[in-house]
Amino acid sequence: MKSNDRDNTESLITEDEIDLREVFLLLWNNRYVISAVSFGFAFMAALVSFLILTPQYESSAVIMPSKSSGAGGLSSLASQSGLGAFLNLAGGDQEVSRFVEILKSRDLAEKVLSEEQMLKFIADPKDIPELGTLDYRKMRERLVKGLQGSVEITNQGNVIEIAYQR
Repeated sequence: MKSNDRDNTESLITEDEIDLREVFLLLWNNRYVISAVSFGFAFMAALVSFLILTPQYESSAVIMPSKSSGAGGLSSLASQSGLGAFLNLAGGDQEVSRFVEILKSRDLAEKVLSEEQMLKFIADPKDIPELGTLDYRKMRERLVKGLQGSVEITNQGNVIEIAYQR
């Protein structure tokens, strides 16, 4: 009886073993099918990415204020951009949060979207209505809101990250 049990356990062990030679032969014999399926999926993915998906572009910048109380950091940046005339950037977390609020402001978005820059946001310059008309103001309002919606400003401690996604 003992030899019969031993034969049964040996046959169970041999049934569970994987023969790598058989696996490699199976893969080698089906190499054309595997290649065709792989290239087919790669071709379909390329078609979808080029013809269906719209491209997304993102640009980001990181501003880190300096720790010194000298003329560097956000105070210097604000004075160079013309914002320093009406700001008193003293330093620390208050400076960073104030600068983030300025970057999110509508006034800054309108200054960025000057009449010369509007041409970059409109596909056909002939679509720009006459200056001062109601249609012009509506289009400018739509562009300013679109610009504000495309810009994401995050404050992580003393680091400000500005990201524009189009």
